[in-house]
Amino acid sequence: MCSETTTIRQDNAGTAPIRVLLVDDDSTSLSIVSGLLRKHNHEVVSMKNPIDALSTLRMKHESFDLVFSDVHMPQMNGLQLQKIVEQEFGLPVVLMSADAEKEIMMKGLENGASFYFVKPVGRQHLEKLWQYVYISRRERAVKARLARGVQKPLMGEDDLGFGSLLNGQEKKERSPSKRKMEENKANRDSKKKGGGGDATSNNNNNNNNNNNPKKPKVVWTTMLHNQFLEAISKIGLDSMASYKITTF
Repeated sequence: MCSETTTIRQDNAGTAPIRVLLVDDDSTSLSIVSGLLRKHNHEVVSMKNPIDALSTLRMKHESFDLVFSDVHMPQMNGLQLQKIVEQEFGLPVVLMSADAEKEIMMKGLENGASFYFVKPVGRQHLEKLWQYVYISRRERAVKARLARGVQKPLMGEDDLGFGSLLNGQEKKERSPSKRKMEENKANRDSKKKGGGGDATSNNNNNNNNNNNPKKPKVVWTTMLHNQFLEAISKIGLDSMASYKITTF
């Protein structure tokens, strides 16, 4: 079994490291992509043999956040590996290949791959790699909640332990309690400026706000992703337009 494990310190200015299982039978490509991942402070286990990669996953799949695999390999291609990884472990898989054929790319994405990179892979391809892991964790958390019969996320479950990936920045979504406090403050300020205002008008405004709740956030699931790809395949990439996609 040929493997190379590299653990990288988290840069204070960077994102939290993603634990990546990198699979490619090409030693040169393996070395280049592994080096690029290290520059983004990720932890990398590099393997040339997809069979060995599967054995590693079966022994300690909880040690990885994402699988990054080449498509054309002996013994098992990347499409076959992606299918097994999704079925057995539910980990996101990113595919890469020098093959830019539309049919191969579409097949990989339709099978559930998070993304398909055409080689050579550059730094710009890897800057948002953490997003695929984050989306996958959110999707798994939603499925787990539905299986438990829980509709709303539990406290602390929304960020899925992945808040550090956002560089410690404040989350854009405000909590309901914080929104309520801000609304109350805005109402008090408006009353002071307007000399008290019209109580009937304020009541009507509050009723209107209660009757128009904010729309729930949309979670981009694998099913939605596949429907999007199906729409693109029917329309064609050259004639793709948003108003046409919505008709499917």
